[in-house]
Amino acid sequence: MWLWLRRRFLTGFFVTVPLFISGYALVWIFRIVDGLTTPLYDRLIGRTVPGLGTRPTSDRVRQSLFDALHRAQMSVQLLKTADTLACPGTPRCPPSLSPPPIDSAWKPKKEIA
Repeated sequence: MWLWLRRRFLTGFFVTVPLFISGYALVWIFRIVDGLTTPLYDRLIGRTVPGLGTRPTSDRVRQSLFDALHRAQMSVQLLKTADTLACPGTPRCPPSLSPPPIDSAWKPKKEIA
């Protein structure tokens, strides 16, 4: 009985404490982000609107992440194009040494029964 109770208590403790810490950190980050851009909107509108500064900041962060991913995709396309345009006399990577495609990491392996 005591072992069961102790196990349940510890499991609940290790689940709820990180949950509360994550929630507190999320609120803390939003307050910081809102505090950075709120003075600008206070001057434009003339009054304080709580939370108005988080939207433009999150849009800018999202756009920066999108730009970084887009540049990475362009780099992959450039490398693929450069590989197909190999000059005569330059060695190419044989298929046995080339890395596997990224898609193969998520495809399930066929099991032999």
